[in-house]
Amino acid sequence: MGDSKFLRGTMIMSLSTFLSKFLGMIYVFPFVALVGNQGMALYQYGYLPTLSC
Repeated sequence: MGDSKFLRGTMIMSLSTFLSKFLGMIYVFPFVALVGNQGMALYQYGYLPTLSC
């Protein structure tokens, strides 16, 4: 019985992660059209993943 709850929770988390990634991908297209290349360059500069040393 515990395995069933674990698998159900795993499926819910997997689907919600996929949905979040998909919605984020859809958001990018209008954003690029709105801000153009220069705005996208500034956005990428601000949200670059940083490496911790």
